[in-house]
Amino acid sequence: MTAVAEEGIVLVPPEPSAGNNLIFYLPDFNGTANGYILCGNNNVHLIEISDSLGIVLLDKSDYGNATVKIFAGDVPYSKTFFIKPFFEGDLVIESPPSILIDTDVTVTVMIGPEPASGATVTFTSLTGRSFSRVVGGEGTIVTSFDEKGAWTIKAEAYGTAASTSINVILPPLTITLSEDIEANKEMEISVGESADVIIRRNEITWTYRTDANGDLYFTPPWPGRYTIEATVDGRKGEQSFVTISETRIDVYDYEKSIPTSTIKKG
Repeated sequence: MTAVAEEGIVLVPPEPSAGNNLIFYLPDFNGTANGYILCGNNNVHLIEISDSLGIVLLDKSDYGNATVKIFAGDVPYSKTFFIKPFFEGDLVIESPPSILIDTDVTVTVMIGPEPASGATVTFTSLTGRSFSRVVGGEGTIVTSFDEKGAWTIKAEAYGTAASTSINVILPPLTITLSEDIEANKEMEISVGESADVIIRRNEITWTYRTDANGDLYFTPPWPGRYTIEATVDGRKGEQSFVTISETRIDVYDYEKSIPTSTIKKG
C-alpha cells in the first residue's frame, strides 16, 4: 500500500475562495511534479509544481469540499480542504408578485451586490410540475408559465439557497355592452365565452348564464348605475353602465285640443 503525505501541502490562502487563485506550497519538496484538484462540482484542475510552488485559478463554481493530489517522488501528497463560495452574502431573488399566464417574466438572482451568474433556479407548481434554468451573466432569467396558480422559485448557488413565490393568473374577461342603453329596453351583454354573470343595482342582483357564444340579454328596469361581474374558470371581468329614462313632453294647442309637437329627452 502506497503511503500518502497528508500534511505536506500548504494552501495559500489557507481558506481559498472560488473564482480566485490558489497556490500550493510543498515545503519538503524541491523540484517539479504534477497533480490535480478534484472539486465538489466534479471539476478537475491540473497542477504543475515547480520549485515547490504550483498555482491554479479556481472557477466560480468550484465551491465546497475538494481534494488535491500531487505526485512528487515516491510519496504522493494529498489534502482535503474546503473552497468558500465566490461571493459571501445571501442569495436574493427578485420577481414580480404575479404574472399573466404565458407571459414572459424576468427573474433576477443576486448574491450580495453581484449577479449570481451560474446559479440554478428551479420553478415548481402546486401540481408538482417543475423546470430549471441557469442564471446568465447579468443575473437574470426570462421565462414564462403555462399553468395558473402559485409557483415556488428556488435559487441555489455557491453553497447557499433562497426561495420565493410568484402567482400566475389568467387574463381578465372582457365584457362588451350595447350602445345607447336605456331603461326598460333590452340590451346585449357579451363576454365572448360561456360565463356566469351577476348584474347589480344597489341591493338588487340578477344572476345569469351566457349562451354558448358568451351572450345574454338584459332589460334594465330602472334608470341608474348598474355593475356587471362575469366569471369563468377562475377568471373575472367587471363592467358598469348607466341607463337613462326617456322623458316625453307633448305640447298641446288647447284651442284646437290637438298636440302641436313632442319633445323627447333622455
